[in-house]
Amino acid sequence: MLSLCLDTSYKHLVIAIYKADSLIDNVEIESERKQSEMLFPEIEAIFKKNHLTINNINNIVVTKGPGSYTGVRIAMTFAKVMAAIRNINIYTISTLELYQIADVVLLDAKSDKVFIKEKEEKIISVSEAKQFCSNKTVCGDTYLINRDSEKIIIAHEFINKKHLWHKEENVDAIVPHYLKEAI
Repeated sequence: MLSLCLDTSYKHLVIAIYKADSLIDNVEIESERKQSEMLFPEIEAIFKKNHLTINNINNIVVTKGPGSYTGVRIAMTFAKVMAAIRNINIYTISTLELYQIADVVLLDAKSDKVFIKEKEEKIISVSEAKQFCSNKTVCGDTYLINRDSEKIIIAHEFINKKHLWHKEENVDAIVPHYLKEAI
């Protein structure tokens, strides 16, 4: 049983191939705003390197957001098309759940805002994040709050967070998850 895991929702293009719970290969490239140009060539390269085709894939796991408006849609669209033409199972996972390796994860939401998750996902200002995170371990874009962070190896987190994968029964109903500011 092979799973193709994809994340294009943020700064990186992440492609990981798992056989059961073992990582076969992965690509993790900082590619802000170039994921759409890089996704197909990188998938083709990783398949070729490992003597695979899309026909070998049983599951596709994609991040559903929050993240870049276009970025979230890139991997999701690929997964939906492959599921429709190849009858592949699709699983989704929240970008923040995938990236969370500390008490709190925060990702740059632009315009002096951050996507943040401790127990629940929300969007807050950078200054609010500084206060909120003052006595917690934090990962992600910690430079925004003047803190250090461990590097997240996103490809590994797909399998570490397998219990959070959500099987999507209706491919047509899969939509990106966007956080909105409270009004």
